[in-house]
Order: sequence, then structure tokens, then C-alpha cells
Amino acid sequence: MLHKDAELGSAKAAGKLNQLYCLSSLSTCSIEEVAAVSDGPMLFELDLRFPKHIREDMIRRVNAH
Repeated sequence: MLHKDAELGSAKAAGKLNQLYCLSSLSTCSIEEVAAVSDGPMLFELDLRFPKHIREDMIRRVNAH
């Protein structure tokens, strides 16, 4: 929403400045895509309204990065 390249641009810029980036579970970009463009500190906001199996998959993917 705040960058022309959406979450990827924001995550990349935050990483270059070593600033914390928080990725929403409702993001239009995948966990893997965002992790690939930034090496800065990141948080992941997990929406608890997702079914348990989807939340578990998201947690597994976040922990892999």
C-alpha cells in the first residue's frame, strides 16, 4: 500500500536500513518472496481467523526463513 512495489519494495527498503519489517498474513506477497528480498529483521503477523492447518503451514514457512 505504501510502496509502488507493494510489500516487496517496503521489505527491501526496511532491510537496507536495518529496520524492522512486519509482514501481514494477509499480504499480497508470499512469505518466501518477502524473505528473498530482505535480510533485515522481520516480524510476521498471523491472523488467527485462518483455519488451524493454514496457520500451522504459515508458521512452518516463516520458521524456514
